[in-house]
Amino acid sequence: MSATHPILTRSRNGYTLRWDNLVMEVRQLRRKDEDWRCELLIGLESGDDVDLIWTGHHNLMAARTRSLLAKDLQERIDYLPWAEMLQQLSFILVQEERQGEPSINMANYPEPEGLNYLMRGWVLEGKPTALFGLGGSGKTWLGLTICQCLAAGVNLLGYAIPQGIPVQVYDYENDPDLTRLRLAKIAAGLGIPVAQIHYRQLSYAITDYEELIAREIDEHGIKFAMLDSFALASGGSQQKDELVIPVYALLRRLGIATLLIDHEAKASNGEYAIGTVYKHNLARITWQLKATRENTETGDLYLLASNRKNNEDKRQKPIGIHMMFGPRAVLAKRIDAADLPSDLTSDLPLRQRILASLQEHRAMSTTELAELLGENAKEVGTRLKEMDKEKLVHQITRGGGRGNPSTWELHSDREPEPPEGFE
Repeated sequence: MSATHPILTRSRNGYTLRWDNLVMEVRQLRRKDEDWRCELLIGLESGDDVDLIWTGHHNLMAARTRSLLAKDLQERIDYLPWAEMLQQLSFILVQEERQGEPSINMANYPEPEGLNYLMRGWVLEGKPTALFGLGGSGKTWLGLTICQCLAAGVNLLGYAIPQGIPVQVYDYENDPDLTRLRLAKIAAGLGIPVAQIHYRQLSYAITDYEELIAREIDEHGIKFAMLDSFALASGGSQQKDELVIPVYALLRRLGIATLLIDHEAKASNGEYAIGTVYKHNLARITWQLKATRENTETGDLYLLASNRKNNEDKRQKPIGIHMMFGPRAVLAKRIDAADLPSDLTSDLPLRQRILASLQEHRAMSTTELAELLGENAKEVGTRLKEMDKEKLVHQITRGGGRGNPSTWELHSDREPEPPEGFE
């Protein structure tokens, strides 16, 4: 019997080749130097079942390895041309991998309607978002709140969530009991039942679970997954590009939106997650959380969320979040960033800090604002003039030279001008 040309099927986690009822399933196909290595499963289909014949690691490019495997298989089932089929397997898969995705003429490619946000400004369909901050900054609480709202189709923090989608949590830091308790409190705060969220604890590097995750995505139709946390998911030092880059490569192959919970690099002034620069470069969207504890009795958190990067869209303005912790409910509520405690507003852009100061102190001179904010008076004056043109602030008195600065107030605090004909 000679081998017929096999039917090739590509899946999320590999390939399947079929010769009539013989199946060869290839997983974890990787190129290393000049070799192509994989996990190979060989079996015979019998109705809905597959009787496994052989499984193990296989080097597609090693002729001697193919020869030895063919001899082993021939001793088990002697009527199949194993050497020919293994040769076809190697040729077809290596050719398929080398060809890659088809070339596209973009002039003829249909124009998409626009960016498909699962949560406006935060989560793009099929893309990774990084949420990072120092320990205790509420990253996991906010991440689980995002999961709950995405699964239930409930808007969050003023950002639109168009519809509910299947959600998965891959957890390295907590356990099912604690996560279920947290989700119950979040759901109670939102006034909804706990949403259908799939959960799995992981222990090894996430790249070791590619087959399992790909199967889970297909089985449950997962569109979004939270990974908590990146440090453990990468399986080693965050400074090693060879551990971080494969995580993003895996996420690209999986093709779903992800939220990567991560830790902040202290020396980066809040711009980057800890570790190699590829963490920042390969994430499509990044948000940094900074927290302060305002109420020691309730443990409420006040958070400053800063959108550090968005590759596809304009960055969102910094927002304030008041995370309220009750005995049975937790609620994340959006507040004006200018209303946050002073240790957080110091990270806001100068314009927002000026507005916050005028809101708190009413009328202030340029010099007083500069001293309060720790900024150069000339820079503060320039920003005030810009904001005056935008009708955000109003100049009460005009300074008359050195030592006699102008005085400012919020435009909303300005006394209304009397109607014409009245004084």
